[in-house]
Amino acid sequence: MANRYWVVGSIARLIENGTRSDEHAFSEKYLEQARLIILILLEKEKGEVFKLDSDAVLISINSPRGKCIEAFINLSLRTCRLTNRHKDEHIEIWKKLEPTYESELLRANKGEYEFATLVVNYLPNFLYMSKKWVLSNLDRIFDQENYQKWLCVC
Repeated sequence: MANRYWVVGSIARLIENGTRSDEHAFSEKYLEQARLIILILLEKEKGEVFKLDSDAVLISINSPRGKCIEAFINLSLRTCRLTNRHKDEHIEIWKKLEPTYESELLRANKGEYEFATLVVNYLPNFLYMSKKWVLSNLDRIFDQENYQKWLCVC
């Protein structure tokens, strides 16, 4: 039986699948609407409980919040790729996306570790979107002062 978590995860997977591959992507005209939907879901969806012996990747890729994060990452990548087709770089697009990623980095301070886990899995993709952002946030991504976060990223 469907519940709230199933619906949130399904919406996220729909957006992720519609942005992951350019060959099978939904129309560019829907990207902004999809971005706004994911932002609402990210704002409202709480993170799962991570314990010291938890499989952080398994939790992150299967939780509704983690699915929303993966959808946002794939949507961000698609937006950057499309921008690169028209321009040489996607700096302006990144400026629009960056505040969400900054906010997600901070959520580990509230015990929500999905982004902390997934950002490492997508590190090459983040380097593509903004090498400057990755390099300036390495100490926050690989934060050794937050032991649970450190376990999630390693």
